[in-house]
Amino acid sequence: MLGLGAVSTMAFWTDTATVSTGGFVAGTLDLRVDGANEGKPAPYVANQLSALNLAPGESVAASFTVNNAGSVGFTYTATGTAAGVLGPNLRFTVRTNAVAGTIGTQAANNRVGSCTGGTPQVGPAALTGQSVIATPPTVAPGGSQTFCVVVTLDQNTPITQGGTTGTATFNLTATQVAP
Repeated sequence: MLGLGAVSTMAFWTDTATVSTGGFVAGTLDLRVDGANEGKPAPYVANQLSALNLAPGESVAASFTVNNAGSVGFTYTATGTAAGVLGPNLRFTVRTNAVAGTIGTQAANNRVGSCTGGTPQVGPAALTGQSVIATPPTVAPGGSQTFCVVVTLDQNTPITQGGTTGTATFNLTATQVAP
């Protein structure tokens, strides 16, 4: 038996395209204090937070600005430590987004520091390496806020001669805000 038939081939056309994406760049997390690139390579020194001839019961206040120079929002925490012979007798009060002020004079030994407005964080308390931020504030990219500190020499500080001194260190740590 012989069969005759047509044999055909079917072909479907195909085409391809390539998609290439744009670049990807990681954001930056950049906490600065008073605009300085704090801690890189040396700590920022807040000279505005100091006092000469502080008498027991007196206080002074100052603030510095926490800046977000990065491209992502962050929250920040801070720990505080007081040092020196006078360190254990210093009491610290911290408020964020507050305005610092001190009234009275060194000559009259009647200075009173205050941080008005903002959010209370800690104090008055001795600084022994603990957190001084109860509620970590958020700072948007390009944003800033104040970190206000009142330092009080405890009323029961023994009087000593020779210019007994103390210092404080605040270590701020930024953490990216979750998307």
